[in-house]
Amino acid sequence: MSRPSVTYINQLAYADVPYPTTLNPGDVLREPYPSVARAGCGLCCVCMMVEFLTGERLSVEACINLSIRAGANYYGTDMNRLGRAAAKRFNLEMEVSQSVETLELWLEAGGCAVIHAGREHGLFSDGGHYLFADRLSMEADWEGGGAAIKNRNTRGRTGGGGWN
Repeated sequence: MSRPSVTYINQLAYADVPYPTTLNPGDVLREPYPSVARAGCGLCCVCMMVEFLTGERLSVEACINLSIRAGANYYGTDMNRLGRAAAKRFNLEMEVSQSVETLELWLEAGGCAVIHAGREHGLFSDGGHYLFADRLSMEADWEGGGAAIKNRNTRGRTGGGGWN
């Protein structure tokens, strides 16, 4: 079985690309906008997801436009809106779940996931963060309840994109 190819996209490489979004709930959308490096982890994950599932590359800039058209560009990225817009545009199946068992089933079946980490639990981020996961980007111990996931905005440990 051949594995899908995915171009690694590190959001920190997009420090000069503005992403018209807000960073806090209730903020008004206005310039100066934050950069993709600051608020575009979800965009990068969707780009990698599309390439993983379709073989077609979606640029970060095209994903910004998709996010704006879907109304997903508030408080970072509303993944429910952006995910559904990407699924519709690229004829993909999308499911939202909080179940580790569902994640395991999707990954074992060759699928992928955009995982939301942060905010309430403070994992990876106090503000919120998205991670892309496929079966090959994870070191999972499902029985032990743990998994290591490749993080798309890590700076140092492995030269960008370290394991968390």
